[in-house]
Amino acid sequence: MSDEDVLRQEGNFRVRLIQDTDCEQPDYDGQGDVLYVEFGSSDRATVTVMNAELGPVGLLAEVVEAYHRYGIDDEMLGRYLRIFHDVVSFDYMSHDRGTLLFLVTREHAEKWGCESYTELATQTQTAWRQWGEGDVWGYVIEQNVAYVRMDKAKGGAVDENKPDLEQWEQLDSLWGLYGSEYAETEAVSAFDAITKTEGAQ
Repeated sequence: MSDEDVLRQEGNFRVRLIQDTDCEQPDYDGQGDVLYVEFGSSDRATVTVMNAELGPVGLLAEVVEAYHRYGIDDEMLGRYLRIFHDVVSFDYMSHDRGTLLFLVTREHAEKWGCESYTELATQTQTAWRQWGEGDVWGYVIEQNVAYVRMDKAKGGAVDENKPDLEQWEQLDSLWGLYGSEYAETEAVSAFDAITKTEGAQ
């Protein structure tokens, strides 16, 4: 950690924004269903369920089979999902090794109280894109503390020949914040709360 990532500093307090390189994939709550399709040398790609609430395993198998049958770019896949599985929003994000499929059912969207069916799909896709691109952050709030050097040979008296030792001590931290703008807002809010509390003491 360095001083270069300092977001704000007031007096002997500071908050730093740091990229969360150890974050896990997005949590399921409040997201649409996500399947990861990894292309291999065979005709049938490997499908991994990243996040899913599609119900019975048989239903999931039908969705995967439809992917293999129609392909990702065929409008028939979206039509099939809408007709047979009540998927109201379907999108995908591809790269050179595979594709993330984002599915939102009517029941799922209503469960999470989304105003529109596309809202949940957008939120889900945004979270996974941020995770894939490393746009996940954490903040650390610190206080600069000075320690006086004592001379044991002089009975614990202050050693005038040695400068005081200063270091930053952590007061609070939070990780797994998706999107730099959101992370900065949360960091500043937490920083203001701590500095206000510390200043009142």
